[in-house]
Amino acid sequence: MDEVPEEVLREDYREQMVRAYPFHPLLIDALHTRWGSHPDFQRTRGVLRLLAAIVADLWQRKNNTTQSQSLIQPCHLRFDMDALIGQVTKLWGANYQTVIASDIVGKTSNAEKIDSSKGGEYASECIVTGVAASVLLGSFGSGAENKGWTSHEIKLACSRPDLNWNFTDSALAALKERAFYLRSTSTQSVGERYWFDVKPTLNKLLVQYRQSVEQTTVDETITNEIKKYQKPPSGTFPRLLINPSTDLPEQKELTLLLLDPEHLWDEKHIKSIEQKVLQISKKCGSKDRLYRNTLLFLAPLEKGYRQLEDQVRDLIAYQRIKEEYATQLATEEIADIRDRIVGLKEKIDGTVGTAYCVALRVSKNNEVESVKIPNGKSSFAEHLQGVWNQLKDEEWIISSVGSTVLKEAGMWPEEGKSVCLKDATEAFLRFTDKPILSDNGAVGRGVSRLCREKLIGIAYGSSTEDIASREIGVDVTLNPFDDAVWLIPSFKEIQEEVGSNAIPAESKDTAQVSESKKDGGSPSGISYRRVRIHGKVPLEHFSDIFSSFIRPLVNHKPKIEISIEASAIGGVLIDGKTIDHGGIKEAASQLGLSVEVEK
Repeated sequence: MDEVPEEVLREDYREQMVRAYPFHPLLIDALHTRWGSHPDFQRTRGVLRLLAAIVADLWQRKNNTTQSQSLIQPCHLRFDMDALIGQVTKLWGANYQTVIASDIVGKTSNAEKIDSSKGGEYASECIVTGVAASVLLGSFGSGAENKGWTSHEIKLACSRPDLNWNFTDSALAALKERAFYLRSTSTQSVGERYWFDVKPTLNKLLVQYRQSVEQTTVDETITNEIKKYQKPPSGTFPRLLINPSTDLPEQKELTLLLLDPEHLWDEKHIKSIEQKVLQISKKCGSKDRLYRNTLLFLAPLEKGYRQLEDQVRDLIAYQRIKEEYATQLATEEIADIRDRIVGLKEKIDGTVGTAYCVALRVSKNNEVESVKIPNGKSSFAEHLQGVWNQLKDEEWIISSVGSTVLKEAGMWPEEGKSVCLKDATEAFLRFTDKPILSDNGAVGRGVSRLCREKLIGIAYGSSTEDIASREIGVDVTLNPFDDAVWLIPSFKEIQEEVGSNAIPAESKDTAQVSESKKDGGSPSGISYRRVRIHGKVPLEHFSDIFSSFIRPLVNHKPKIEISIEASAIGGVLIDGKTIDHGGIKEAASQLGLSVEVEK
């Protein structure tokens, strides 16, 4: 029985209830001692006059009220009745009219709104309205540490037979969250105390400031939040772009595009979203898009985005309140604002994923496919990882090609038909009837594995008529855009007898190389212990480095050193963002390279 004040449990309290009937002793005591402490309030006649007015009000409302009334308690008071509101404004100030209208009674008050939204016994018993009325009754005539009523006293003021005790706790929690003028403080002796004050609380300030937050500011804040992930988590999407326009440049690698909030995914807007996706997929401004199969889209879900907007609006409002009321709010209120700002930032990071959870792509026959991604992740980074995993499970994205994929794509080498590796890679990047590559090396990795497993061969040459060499059954490292690498049908290695030893030769095309192996040397009869290639390479020929120098030496595990130097040209300096935030420093760190800059 620790739900009510200790004095209620004494034997003499029963006698108090009998003497006070039909009123609850707490009601009479509040009027007599608390209100009666005001010099302008007549203790005896004033209390009797108010009690009479309360009875008259209840009698007039007897056919309309649904509240149970074993006794007339503080929770049955209606502070919109003339006698009560007249005394309140006379004794405690006209500003309490605003408090009453905003939080306590009336269809637009927060208390009645909460009862209405909860429904059930909250609506029929006016639970929250009764709690608010009780708190206001106990808000006067005491100060300092006795200000207001404790939660135990409020339970005594509101509890009736056959009514759940927990309703009062729930009502207090709802009022703390929604009321504009409700105050509370915690003490070690009696716990939390509650009262109403004419000074607005953070909730009131929040409502005012939320209304002043412009939609453009909300959208910009959301965009800035997402921009933190323009370099997505490692092992997911290579690139992420926000609010793509119809003149989006060519994307030669997988790119995740987050659609703008004008394209919220719901039944009404599905067609317009699909048209936007098709428009971006087909065109780069006025030109036809070549690399159409590199684009994936995320559309915001209506419900999730509205939730995100609300949280961002709250965040901006609290930040402005903190800035503008820093010297006017109490220390604990400033601390409360800081806590709320931190909490909202954490929520927003997760809610971005809740909002952007519809993935789309253009597939064969220019059809737009969509799939909903389960949300509930605590951060947008985790959500992006979830999107990545699901789209791989759906086989929208592949990280390596296999024989089935190559055959379905028409890129499988057959007798009389060789396939250029660059053409195969380009086909997957361009045509939407194929899966999307996780990165541009996906075709090369798959081809290398198929070569190792001897399902296909690899040939090197400027054309199928000019093959310099070919390999099978070995690991190879391939440049996906090398037009001198060919996928050829599987072939058997030729065994040449030399004495009692069988020396494998790769093909007739490499007979000269195989002959040199017999001699332990190169085709020219000369062998080298070490080779070093160095010098300056024109920028336009940089793509030739791999095919010309690295691939021929890959079996000897070449060590590669890199030196790149760029300088200001014509007085135009290098933008620091390009180095610090454009990925250069981060990429260098991941590869173990050093970056030196001169300011």
